[in-house]
Amino acid sequence: MKLTNDKIEIQVDTKGAELFSLIDLETGIEYMWQQDPKWWGSVSPVLFPNIGVTQDSVVKIEGITYPTTKHGFMRDTEMVASKVGDRLVFHYESTDENYAVYPYRFELDIIYTLVNKKVVIAYQLKNLENKDMYYSLGAHPAFNFKKGDKAIYKTKETPNRYHLEGPLVKEIQKEMIDVIEITDETFENDALIHDKIASITLISDTQKVHVECGEFDYVGLWSMRKEGEIAPFICVEPWHGLPDMVGFKGDIKDKKGIQHIKALDEKILKFSIEIG
Repeated sequence: MKLTNDKIEIQVDTKGAELFSLIDLETGIEYMWQQDPKWWGSVSPVLFPNIGVTQDSVVKIEGITYPTTKHGFMRDTEMVASKVGDRLVFHYESTDENYAVYPYRFELDIIYTLVNKKVVIAYQLKNLENKDMYYSLGAHPAFNFKKGDKAIYKTKETPNRYHLEGPLVKEIQKEMIDVIEITDETFENDALIHDKIASITLISDTQKVHVECGEFDYVGLWSMRKEGEIAPFICVEPWHGLPDMVGFKGDIKDKKGIQHIKALDEKILKFSIEIG
């Protein structure tokens, strides 16, 4: 589906409400990665109910073990799309198939709104259970930036860095961060994950994208790397949760970074993408 104002145009797929185009109408510049299968066939998948991978690709919930897939099942799920005023709304209600691997009933709305050159993305997650629901939720937008460009961080306070061993979190330590110049070595150990980040701005010689992280607790900076070279895109990923810690085999409620919604309650999370 397409949404336009007098500054920008976006297009969003009904599968996972994935934003796959963001065009500056004045310059004609496309800001979103365009799915070259040589590198990565996605653009901005939604991550739910887990982020990254879990230890041994399983999760334990109330003593029962369930299988998981990388970044969860929502990114491959068709949603019901509608245009409501100046917004695009994508709605999903969980199914018995979902319940077999994630034993919570839920509804998820993903809502896109345009404000000048800014795209505001809201996630409204409702717990339909008479018990607490545990989850992780994140975004994964990929932008047309490359080696030699810069990522400028604005922090809320001194961040923690979550170092990975493979796809899992191995170590957490304080790390001041300001500006990263993107090189082929930046992502040699996968994503750079921090907490306490207010925003990240990607800057090249010709364009700029500002990602305001909103209520999201963590943010990942990532690009794919093959044979010592990074792909021609950079992802800025606001996360409400984390991959598992190395060796974690406990219940989901004890997982580092896990989020929860009380019985029959809801959570609204927002972040924004502004081009310049």
